[in-house]
Amino acid sequence: MVARKIAARRKYLGLNSDDVAHDALINRSHYSDIERGKVMPSQFTIMKIATVLNLNLVDLLTDAYEEVQQFIRDVQTDEQ
Repeated sequence: MVARKIAARRKYLGLNSDDVAHDALINRSHYSDIERGKVMPSQFTIMKIATVLNLNLVDLLTDAYEEVQQFIRDVQTDEQ
């Protein structure tokens, strides 16, 4: 969810991922992993990306929290 919102907003603004990574002071490869949902960014990184993309930080943090909770439920289910 977070990754899709970030990617969609970036595309809507007509930016490329290098621009966002540069402006947010994030490694390009790490930013790419964030957009593809391969990593869960820290709250600080989400805040930097949200600022660059002019996104609502509360919405992104709420989505991130929900993704982490789902991940924990999935891991617990797999362990049973």
